[in-house]
Amino acid sequence: MGALQIIRRTGLPVLLLSLTFCLTAQQNITDARAESLGTEVTVRGIVLNGDELGSIRFVQDATAGIAAYPGTGSVGGFSSVQRGDSILLTGKLSEYNGLLEINPVTNFQILSSGLPLPEPLHLPQGDLSENVEGQLVLLPCAWFLETGSFSSGQYSLALPSGNEATLYLSNSSALTGTDIPTEATDVRGIVSEYNGQYQLLPRDADDLQAAAACLFLVEQPALSDIQPHALTFRWTTSAPAQGGIYYGTQPDLLDNYVPEAGMSTEHELSISGLQDADFYYVRVVAESNGVEVSSPVGLYSTASLSSGSIEVYFNQSTDPSYSNGVYPAGNSYEEVEDAIIERINAAQTSISVFMYNTSRDNFVEALTDAWERGVAVRFIADDETNNSALQPPPPFPVLYGSSADGIMHNKILVIDPDDVNGAYVITGSMNMTFSNVINAYNNTLIIQDQSLARTYLREFEEMWGGSGINPNPAQARFGDEKQDNTPHQFVIGGVSVEAYFSPSDGTSSHILRALQSADEQLDFALLLFTKDDLADAIVALHQSGRNIRGLIENADEWGSEFGYLQASGISVHAHWQDGQLHHKYAIVDEGYADADPLVVTGSHNWTNSADEINDENTLIIHDADVANLFRQEFEARWTQVTAAYEPPQPRAEWKVSPNPAVDFAEVFYKRLSDEDIAWSLSDLYGHALLKGVLPAASAGHFRIDLSVLSQGTYVLAFSDGSSRILVVF
Repeated sequence: MGALQIIRRTGLPVLLLSLTFCLTAQQNITDARAESLGTEVTVRGIVLNGDELGSIRFVQDATAGIAAYPGTGSVGGFSSVQRGDSILLTGKLSEYNGLLEINPVTNFQILSSGLPLPEPLHLPQGDLSENVEGQLVLLPCAWFLETGSFSSGQYSLALPSGNEATLYLSNSSALTGTDIPTEATDVRGIVSEYNGQYQLLPRDADDLQAAAACLFLVEQPALSDIQPHALTFRWTTSAPAQGGIYYGTQPDLLDNYVPEAGMSTEHELSISGLQDADFYYVRVVAESNGVEVSSPVGLYSTASLSSGSIEVYFNQSTDPSYSNGVYPAGNSYEEVEDAIIERINAAQTSISVFMYNTSRDNFVEALTDAWERGVAVRFIADDETNNSALQPPPPFPVLYGSSADGIMHNKILVIDPDDVNGAYVITGSMNMTFSNVINAYNNTLIIQDQSLARTYLREFEEMWGGSGINPNPAQARFGDEKQDNTPHQFVIGGVSVEAYFSPSDGTSSHILRALQSADEQLDFALLLFTKDDLADAIVALHQSGRNIRGLIENADEWGSEFGYLQASGISVHAHWQDGQLHHKYAIVDEGYADADPLVVTGSHNWTNSADEINDENTLIIHDADVANLFRQEFEARWTQVTAAYEPPQPRAEWKVSPNPAVDFAEVFYKRLSDEDIAWSLSDLYGHALLKGVLPAASAGHFRIDLSVLSQGTYVLAFSDGSSRILVVF
């Protein structure tokens, strides 16, 4: 290559000479992008920007686009290159934080100037990618999710397709200080990349133009009716359009289509001829004047032909004076346990269990009997807690597992999911342990519905690693490795039910929505409550006039919302009685016929761990009778707790030294009674790591060996009602 030549178009002979000079090495940009890093390339194209994006220039031809940056080793004068120049440039391929660029620029020639730019590539889906990197594109009908004025940094664009894209402004952007559009906007820019994230670079205010009539989904499709052989969807578009639904039994094979007649902004369309209790992937589309928008693919279940009975059990007494005419199926631990074992004994083909903690021998014996009579029994247990009833190992296969930092916290049985009349889901808050069954306060639901059973089975088999009788640990997924791959909306015996699993399904957001639906009243009974957004929502409901009451067992837990709720004037009490309040339920608008009475229940404590780390399940049941059953339970607990308060008396005074500790911690105590005292040292996720018992006659101190633990913060708790102590190691 010869020396640098900056040639403006002053005459044909000079231009021809320049082209002849570089012709032998020239490539189209697509071919150049395919070369290895470090390769010298020569490309020709139209420059898309000037110094509004700094020193970098983007060049595009008929095949692709690429960035050019005058880094170390580049020839001088590159800043003279402006938007609309036709340029021939040479340099080496390099990469900067994922962006492919020509750097250094070892030679360039401006062949002509003032040329029109390529028409921007329309990307209504917002699919910025390597395929369009370096090119000028248009995102039509985009909405900025931020408000106010532009400054440097990233901004999010919502697109009619339901997708989002990222826009980036540098410190020197001409848009800095201008108002962020609040209406639909046609956004132009150049596609760049930074550390794997593709982002749009607008050049100036002309790249943001108010959009004309835009077609987009104002409301995403929602199920308006669920039948055994049909699903009906409702959605809204921004402009009149013709709608339709693509559907199928595989997410990548939506080979059935139902069109909508006529043009409208309000759409409702059914797909029929479906199988009962079966799963269907659905994508809604809308089309007008050649523009089509669509929803993300969703998974839905038809209704079953099952009875749909929902039996609610509590293992402790309830208050029947609050009944609207319905009563729990049982309100003693004997009735609950008998009902579970009765269902196990009636199983014909399969029982899939995921149970956090199991020490009830009669439960495991019933499962063993089922296995021995030919029922396929499979069992998932948490791998870090006591499962004494599973030792010695039972004859049926057991998979012990959890996510790296969390617990497998479900309490579920799925029985005979392929049998219309025999399919059951048993779930709730109760572990199959002595303390949880007999002493603690828990709820259990026994639901006869095939669509729900098949949904819970899909979750089980994702964690099991397949559908076989034996687990496949290599394919088993727990915690954040799981996917949101189950239906969430059901009609069970005429009752609307929602089902969510953690952490894949964003469960807390659905709990939040359920709480915010309260028009009149909200009651909740929880073991743990440390989730800030749920507490903020409850405070907002209280301030807007809703009647709110709450019970919390671990009111002094690290990060507990108890004090915040009390300070906000909400009637919330610590559960101080013997027997752990192990519930995780909320009751919304019970007794208000014009509202939407509902119950939230399951294994999901209101914590970040439950939402983001643990394996959990949650049901939201929209039914006045179920809400009334839980109201009977709540009133019994409320009366007990709000009676004359007699807090448990501590049996000792405690002190830990040194704290922070090094290899051990000395625990000093002064006895106030002659009873045995148990102690436990747990991590901040509640995993008990070390335990012990101090006999009544023990001395005034003991040592905890911390050398077996990783450095961190731990919770030292005692069984005498004393406050917990944080031990730093």
